[in-house]
Amino acid sequence: MQLLTLCVGLLGLIACFQYLACEVFGADKKLLHFWCFLDEAVSKIYPLRSYQDDIRVASTFMNPNIFAEVMVALLPLCYYAVGKAKHAGTKNLFIICIIVGTIGTAFSFSRTGYFCIFVLMILTLIFITKRLSRHQSILLVTLFIISILLVFFTPNLFMDRIMRLHYGDASLQYHLLEWKNALEAISHRFLFGYGAGAGVSQAVMHSHGLDVLHSHNLILELLLEGGIPMLALYCAVVVKTLNNQIVYMYRWRKNNLLGFCLFSAIIMLMIFGFTDYPLLTPGLIGSFILIITLSDISMDLFMFSGS
Repeated sequence: MQLLTLCVGLLGLIACFQYLACEVFGADKKLLHFWCFLDEAVSKIYPLRSYQDDIRVASTFMNPNIFAEVMVALLPLCYYAVGKAKHAGTKNLFIICIIVGTIGTAFSFSRTGYFCIFVLMILTLIFITKRLSRHQSILLVTLFIISILLVFFTPNLFMDRIMRLHYGDASLQYHLLEWKNALEAISHRFLFGYGAGAGVSQAVMHSHGLDVLHSHNLILELLLEGGIPMLALYCAVVVKTLNNQIVYMYRWRKNNLLGFCLFSAIIMLMIFGFTDYPLLTPGLIGSFILIITLSDISMDLFMFSGS
């Protein structure tokens, strides 16, 4: 968890650097794409999908939404490193990593990411702060406040994306169209779907005249690819994981920090599943598998201890 927390801090630091360099100092927007030098070399051999020409940062990822999804899934796990750190300096270092990671995630300007950070902040205030010393609790709360204020220091892009939800957002309208066409496609093959892989759902969307990689909804995407069996399998895994962590937190009340971290992480991915597909890339799938694996291991250790 310690290494994971440092990686989250590094990803957030890269995102902050990208935003400040391009937005504040007017640097070339190629800095927003960490691997652009490799992509340019590969594109000479094989054409790659073009980048979006905006100020939304993605750290070392290609897409800002994917960056936000990975970060909100990993940020809760970082709290375990904070809670288990033995030295005050190490604990403060991990808290700073969480703060920088949160600020970097805010610069992705993902509206679902904003909501996840808000939910995580509330959960943190309820469950985590009582486990830290007074000055560390103040630092952690200040971290979230700073991350929110930093977003408001960039009012043009932030307020534009928020106000679009009220006045009519093109991306939201497009999502509604995607969901409508996805439901229509599912109605023809609801039992076993069209086959696994985002490329399959992309072809289905293209057949309906939509140039998208997926349906931007986890439930619809699972039904498109694998039908009812795949959705049932996913629901069984998620319900089992959530149940394990609820039992863990209830029965092991004196040491339930890991249960809270895993519970929060799976909730973050579920929230993102309403407007995106948090199993699209290997990084997202790896994050999901990591959470599920840690949940199983923690329950095995919990039962073995006889608590």
